[in-house]
Amino acid sequence: MNRWIGLLLPQVQFLARGGRFEAFLSRCLEKGVPLSGVRPVPGGFTAWMPARYYRGLHRPARRCRTLLRVQKRRGAAFSLRRLRGRWGLLIGPVLFALVLQFSQQFVWEIRYKGMDGEQQARLSALLYSMDIYQGAFLNQQILDSIPGRIFLESPEFGWLALNFEKGCLTVEADQTRSAPAVEENLAENLVAASDGVILRLNVQEGLSLKQPGQTVARGEVLVSAARPDRDGNLYYSHPLGSVIALVKKSYRCEQPIQFEASFPTGRLRRDWSLNILGRIWENPAGPQPFEEETVREYRRPLTLFGFALPGLVCRTLGAELATQTVRLTADGAIQQAQYACRRALYQEFPDAVIRTQSEKQEWTDTGVIIQWDVQFEADIARRESEEESS
Repeated sequence: MNRWIGLLLPQVQFLARGGRFEAFLSRCLEKGVPLSGVRPVPGGFTAWMPARYYRGLHRPARRCRTLLRVQKRRGAAFSLRRLRGRWGLLIGPVLFALVLQFSQQFVWEIRYKGMDGEQQARLSALLYSMDIYQGAFLNQQILDSIPGRIFLESPEFGWLALNFEKGCLTVEADQTRSAPAVEENLAENLVAASDGVILRLNVQEGLSLKQPGQTVARGEVLVSAARPDRDGNLYYSHPLGSVIALVKKSYRCEQPIQFEASFPTGRLRRDWSLNILGRIWENPAGPQPFEEETVREYRRPLTLFGFALPGLVCRTLGAELATQTVRLTADGAIQQAQYACRRALYQEFPDAVIRTQSEKQEWTDTGVIIQWDVQFEADIARRESEEESS
């Protein structure tokens, strides 16, 4: 206990030498000066005492013709005296604590849970387009707006949770929950996207104007947004539902035997840039882009001796493309034309179920033409504005 008290309270070790040092020691004891660690040395002695008693020993020492000299000092007061005027040593820890507290608002690490590697790559690119990356500043207001912005950009992430704590952003997606469907609440009629025979209707809102078994033409109103009440007054609603019809259509697709296409040549272009606190520094000595190329970007956090810094290293890899002449075989040309016809069908009717189909082939000097006649079931209900734009 005395040892710890001695470290906190100021104490000095002095050397008393010459003269009648024995008498001087006796006078110190008579005055009640607390001496400790008294040790004899040639011609005198050394001892420890509280610093406040040291000034009062000079007069007895002169009477005994004894020379006093301070050898060591210890205690908190002497340690702090060394820092007098060196304010940087005191301000530095305070500034470091403030910087450490402020740095928690920067994204140092991003963790993904509940998604595979491909989804992580898409979500990482989406977050980067919203200025969310390692080294970006993030507060609660920005954090609350991210899930809604992500859903508007990519509805596949229907349920997304973001937790940000002490520089670590955790992005968790629950793939078991389906994305909520967001529809425009517009009073528009549902019209037929193609000629056909109605098989069944599922009208959830609006006034149905057709019945199963009826034949409809393209552009004809199927579900009306206007509905009369008992007094004959019209009120408008948001039509919602599906109309499954039997449709017959023909698709004509042409595939040339010989055509031009772009292929990689094997030459690569590598470049880099730094993104620090929202500012981008390009590589001044970077290679020039190719005339035709495909570009992929890889982003990695900027690190120093394993410690993540508030920034990104963006590496760009460009592959040169060159136009080459491709010549297909007869079977290859037929397969490509068939694929083009089916792609056109499912782009127009994604839920189409094919019932019957027939195909005619016609060869020309340049390639093959496929005439594909198909009968299928599909939902032909479209909004008026969508049908007019198509």
